[in-house]
Amino acid sequence: MPDISVASASFIALLVETMLYGAYAVLYSICMHILLNPHRMARSARSRSLVSIIGASALFLVSTLHLAIMLLSGVRAFLQGRNAEVSYSEIFQPSNVVELSLYITVSALADVVLIYRCYIIWDCNWKIIALPCAISGASTVCAYISAGRLTLAKPGDDLFIPQIAPWLRAAGVLTMVTNIAVTAMIAGRIWWMSRDVRKVLPRHHHAKYNKAIAAIIESGGIYSFTLLIANILIISETQGQLIVYQALAQLAGIAPTLIIVRMGLGLKPHDEAVFSTPQWDSSSSANPRSQQSVLAIEIRQEVDVENEGADAAGRDQRFTLANTRGKIPGKPSGL
Repeated sequence: MPDISVASASFIALLVETMLYGAYAVLYSICMHILLNPHRMARSARSRSLVSIIGASALFLVSTLHLAIMLLSGVRAFLQGRNAEVSYSEIFQPSNVVELSLYITVSALADVVLIYRCYIIWDCNWKIIALPCAISGASTVCAYISAGRLTLAKPGDDLFIPQIAPWLRAAGVLTMVTNIAVTAMIAGRIWWMSRDVRKVLPRHHHAKYNKAIAAIIESGGIYSFTLLIANILIISETQGQLIVYQALAQLAGIAPTLIIVRMGLGLKPHDEAVFSTPQWDSSSSANPRSQQSVLAIEIRQEVDVENEGADAAGRDQRFTLANTRGKIPGKPSGL
């Protein structure tokens, strides 16, 4: 079956990316409303909201710049009387180098946001994220090398020449591995920490953990699955990979932003749960092997004064759970 032309693939890619950007713009607006509204944020999370705002805004900015470059390339190819096939085939043009560099940047930023979430969820244990950081760094280096080698291409060359294709394939595979692994680590950590909580909290609180795990897996799954398709297409050396890669420039920002939106809209102003990070019981410091993890959970219920009376305006309950199922030797690992 004949391959799609570069011009046709680029035109479809432009349409797909434009539609995804429209959805992304709406998600980003909702995300900023959630992060900038203190009434929708748990008290323990407000100190980290600035990091989320910076990360989400950086992703949206780079994705916007990527679409702007794509639109300029489209105007030059289709509206200025040039041959679109020739225009898009000149991969050594500065606009193509900038466009690929912006995609690499937004992909790297998405990895940073995801790995930072993993770092926080795992109680700021840098050992947990050491390998994902190394893989993500290697992916970014490979991708920027491929972007740099575009400038060395000659007329008639495409992305599948030996000087470029291996670096693109390596970057795509490493990025996919990073996203799948870190997403699994975050979801697994939430599930592990929720086991003891499920024993003392009412059943309706269990849904909060299930929603968190589902939001992380589904959002990460969309991006990882699209990366898989892109890798298959570039290995198959078909121009259809252009469509998927342009979509990834928006999906890289949509995936982490979607997690914030889904979790933020799931919070109820009058039913706020604050979960602290695991702490370690140092009462038995003389014997490090007998240290136990302690998970503190505070549940706040703000009741309508008119319906419940002024004496029931606020109720605080605090639970402390000790994980005594096993003795953990040495320094705590975040579990």
